[in-house]
Amino acid sequence: MAKPYNRNRKESWWNKKNIISLFIVVIMISSLLALWEGSSNDAGKYGDYKFTMEGNGMYSTEINDEKVYFFSLPDQISGIDMAEDISEELKYADRLYFLFNPKDENIEVIEVLRRSFAEDEFPLLGKNMFFGVNEYDETYSSLPVYNCENATMTTILMETSDDVGIYRDGGCIVLSAKDSRDLFYVRDRLLFDLFEVIE
Repeated sequence: MAKPYNRNRKESWWNKKNIISLFIVVIMISSLLALWEGSSNDAGKYGDYKFTMEGNGMYSTEINDEKVYFFSLPDQISGIDMAEDISEELKYADRLYFLFNPKDENIEVIEVLRRSFAEDEFPLLGKNMFFGVNEYDETYSSLPVYNCENATMTTILMETSDDVGIYRDGGCIVLSAKDSRDLFYVRDRLLFDLFEVIE
């Protein structure tokens, strides 16, 4: 004999209807998270260039079928001035001299950036880079002492100073920054110009 239906009996939450509903909710949330994760790397577009946020916090874009990395986006550094004649000189120079002060307060950052210029960005631009210091230092005794007064080829001087910008001083094109963060920004400003991301 069948048991009579008891209205006061509590049914388990884990019935067939709730399990199917829960499964559908999990699938929907997973899909939304996948969409969100996939789009979170998109850092925006500047002109013809689409920028992606990399896992290391840098931005990248494709330039001439090569992935090029930046510490900022073009909109973030557009306020850093760079004279057009400097841009033209750098674009047409096939050899560049990179000069720095070995006693600069941000020498560690300058070291990272000069290595990046020499190994990554400037080869993509078809340029050879040579290095020198603007005063003798035992640590850099293998590098020649060179200065803006005796510059015989296009010379870039990267330094920490009271200004932020890219300007000419004597025979040098100076990449000047107030602190380590600004050194990354002036580096990006220069490269955005050379790769013609900013025109």
